[in-house]
Amino acid sequence: MSRCLISRCGRPAGIVALALLFMLLNRDSQAAVINAASCSRDAVGTAVGAATNGDTVQVPAGDCTWTTTLSINKAIALQGAGVSRTIIRHNITKGELIYWTLVQDQVSRMTGFTFLGAGGTAPFASFVVEGINTDGRRMRIDHCSFSDVPGFDVLIHGALGVMDHNTFTASVASIYVYVFHKNWNHGGEYGDGSWAAPTKWGSEEFFFFEDNTFTQPAGSTAYGVIDAYGGARFVFRHNTVYRGHVGVHGTESSQRNRGARAIEVYSNRFESNNTQAAIVFLRSGTALIHDNTATGYTAQAYAISLNNYRNIFNFPPWGIADGTNPWDLNVTGGPFATKAASGGGNLTVTVTGAGWTTNQWAGQGYAIKKTSGAGGSAAILSNTSDTITFSTAGGFGAALSFTSGDTFQIWRVDEALDQPGKGMSSLISGNVPIKPSNWQQADDPVYEWNNLEDGAGIHASVGIGSTIREREHFFSDVTPVGYMPFRYPHPLAIGPPNTPANPRIVH
Repeated sequence: MSRCLISRCGRPAGIVALALLFMLLNRDSQAAVINAASCSRDAVGTAVGAATNGDTVQVPAGDCTWTTTLSINKAIALQGAGVSRTIIRHNITKGELIYWTLVQDQVSRMTGFTFLGAGGTAPFASFVVEGINTDGRRMRIDHCSFSDVPGFDVLIHGALGVMDHNTFTASVASIYVYVFHKNWNHGGEYGDGSWAAPTKWGSEEFFFFEDNTFTQPAGSTAYGVIDAYGGARFVFRHNTVYRGHVGVHGTESSQRNRGARAIEVYSNRFESNNTQAAIVFLRSGTALIHDNTATGYTAQAYAISLNNYRNIFNFPPWGIADGTNPWDLNVTGGPFATKAASGGGNLTVTVTGAGWTTNQWAGQGYAIKKTSGAGGSAAILSNTSDTITFSTAGGFGAALSFTSGDTFQIWRVDEALDQPGKGMSSLISGNVPIKPSNWQQADDPVYEWNNLEDGAGIHASVGIGSTIREREHFFSDVTPVGYMPFRYPHPLAIGPPNTPANPRIVH
């Protein structure tokens, strides 16, 4: 197996782990254990109100329906009596079940609950964790069960920490967890700070998902169990996934928000029933994907799919990657052809007597740009001597269409903004992004190795996007030199971090 160099920045993982353990164990010896009178929203709210940083709020066994949001802005442990013993049902009209704002230099924890839907709705997610990566605030969510809660089960927004030993199920296919790091390094609201920072593979500067079980309902097709954008950074390891995949959004359909920045996916077990085509769908940024095993997936040879949707659709405010967009790295010398159509349709255009070489425009970043009527662009898929076939809009809008007399040009894009295999960039700011005069974006290739499906090797391949090139933007069956995963288990997942040494019991 070949090996390639990879940049590894940041503090050594061992030092970070020791610092986290010290933070967990060096807690106030007078921290309290506060017993909620019941699992009702009011009783738990009263107990949380009486708690201070470092305290544990114990919620007894019971089955309670909540109709208002519980907001927490303290570094406490919220501890139920255990899965299937403390049951909380979400019946809130357009609200989160729990909204937790983390505390500087403190660890928060939620453990021992079952969460169920009960007719409520969520604006985005039922459980929201709000944090920032720069000041030591951390979160652990462990030994909980989430089933059919409204919206997405959990939203990690800006936080670092770990989710471990949880189960996720639903009767309708659902994305269970979303990850954003929009405010990384206080770099604005859209993930720009994360894209302007080093990747730091193998460090604790990601949110970790480990030893969880995610189950999509039987018959679900091509559905992720986790998704991300806004500069997200996460590690997905030692999990079991039934009928699902790991996916991230790119710098495209989420509009001003940038795509996911960096993910590690390793040592997971994926099982399907021939309804899933891949274990990882990457739409932006970089990834290390290794030592995963899969059974029953439909695409045995290539089960890691890399995609750049901006090659096929005009997403505001970034636009389409068609060889003329200033956000992308374009090939100079264009337009490479300027023609008028003699005929065409929704996915083809014909120029009688053009005399093109077969597939001279196929792939390689060539795009057709309509210069008459409403305009529009599309990626070129193939061509004959007089007919070009181009891409659909991938379900995001109407396909480009030509009739006789329409005019067009052919341009070429070399690399697209934030596409898979791209990494650290110059800092962007503003609601309407303006490209800095010194704009740069480095390569940060995707690496995959030791991934198996039914005993055979599975590899990375390009789904959408002819600007994603093997051995430049991604490497299959290649181990990066110098990479060392962060300590497993995560230091926060070792022991009961919020159990005080000499508790004073508060009833």
